[in-house]
Amino acid sequence: MNLTPIETIATIFAAAILIKFVVLILNPTGWMNFAGKILKDTKVIMIVYLALAYIVGKYIFAAYNIIDVAAILLFGSLLYGIAFIPHSKAMFKVGKNMMRGDPLKKNWISFLIWSALAIWVLKTLFF
Repeated sequence: MNLTPIETIATIFAAAILIKFVVLILNPTGWMNFAGKILKDTKVIMIVYLALAYIVGKYIFAAYNIIDVAAILLFGSLLYGIAFIPHSKAMFKVGKNMMRGDPLKKNWISFLIWSALAIWVLKTLFF
């Protein structure tokens, strides 16, 4: 079976979710220990995530336009919201902590990426 790049990305996505859920159900402490080790060096994990986002993004934007991608991102964001709503008190504390000091200092790359995507969508639709 020859999968397209998008099908390969979707397969990795599906497998990662199912593996994570199985590990979370069978060994939640093990999962948290694993996540803690990965997140220890935030600079390295940020570089890894940016590199993966770039690679996946190249394939996504080769197959879909920004309007399609934005609609899919909204869908994903809503699914994340559904996951976090039961933990709203804890997430609100995290949000308040993120707003201490200069929120752009640690989150500038995320603000930049999301702003660029939003501007790209509006430019494509209206200009």
